[in-house]
Amino acid sequence: MESYIDKAQSKYYAYAASDMKKAIDYSEGLEESAQFAGTLNYLRALYAQHKRKSALWQAMAGKVQGLSVDNNRCFYCGSPL
Repeated sequence: MESYIDKAQSKYYAYAASDMKKAIDYSEGLEESAQFAGTLNYLRALYAQHKRKSALWQAMAGKVQGLSVDNNRCFYCGSPL
């Protein structure tokens, strides 16, 4: 997924959003650990690194249930990132 984002071409953002949804679905029920940051922490880090890519976050919010972005803030399941 990150390879799509790092290309900095918005035509790949739909693929990144789809991959993110799959990753979140597959990680459901896993416990957070040193090797596995967990969904919320991963999204926080991703948003911090790529928050200016509005097309990316629109695509992500369209695919990932519980994710929304508004005025330079990102929320997941009601928790501000």
